[in-house]
Amino acid sequence: MFGNLDSYGILPSSRDVFEKLPDKEKVEWTTKQKRTFRHLLSGVKVTKLLGCELKFLTLTTSDLCYNQESYDDYSLSRDWIRLKQRIERVTPYKLYKWGYLTKRQIGRYYGRENYNKPIVEKIQYCKVVTNEGNGVIHLLMRCGYLPYNYLASEWMDVHLSWDVNITNINLSSNGSMDVASYIVSQYVANQQNNTSYVRGSQSKSWVFPGSMKAWRQCLKDSGFCKNYKKGYKTPYGSWYFPPDLPYAIQLFENEIKEYYGLLEKKPLYIETLIDEYLT
Repeated sequence: MFGNLDSYGILPSSRDVFEKLPDKEKVEWTTKQKRTFRHLLSGVKVTKLLGCELKFLTLTTSDLCYNQESYDDYSLSRDWIRLKQRIERVTPYKLYKWGYLTKRQIGRYYGRENYNKPIVEKIQYCKVVTNEGNGVIHLLMRCGYLPYNYLASEWMDVHLSWDVNITNINLSSNGSMDVASYIVSQYVANQQNNTSYVRGSQSKSWVFPGSMKAWRQCLKDSGFCKNYKKGYKTPYGSWYFPPDLPYAIQLFENEIKEYYGLLEKKPLYIETLIDEYLT
């Protein structure tokens, strides 16, 4: 990824956040870390455009789970998928029957007409796995209200761990998207205290299929449109135009809006002339 994402319209980049640490130790990002950074920020932007709720979820691993013979490096991610599938199948009525909700809360959070419908059709998420403690997942997910007691009980049943934290992200506030930079600066870029980034992944529709290819094309188009005078010929005989990052981000946001049908279509010039003639 070229440069930082200050002009992304979200917040200072995680690199800038990390630079403000006391020791100011510089860390060179890997390709996986840069990709996770971009996916987190892009997904938050999509969530805000769609008007969906966003949750910040932390799932830990207890000593009881970690010391099992069947536990391996991928047990944490597999159990998260099992938890996600359980959440996607649960209905407000089941939560009320199990004692996690009252009738008033059903109407408040889900609506009484959705009494027997799943609380979420498909959870879209972007997660980061770190080696904190015995292994921790930090993730952002698009999901409505989830009772904490239900979430902790299910994670205990699935992963034999009880330490769970879930926070609702207020996307209407000015600092609503700081969580994306917080995740990257603390769990992706920060290698202190013997904790480090292990892997990251996202669901298929967290942004949109082909988003990485679209981003590369936006970088290429921004260089040709804005910095064509700064282009130079490489030793291999091809022309290279340095990308203009703010313009590339603007192009990428238009790609997001176009995919989700949120881009305002301006009338053609001939249609404008006809309207003026008829009036």
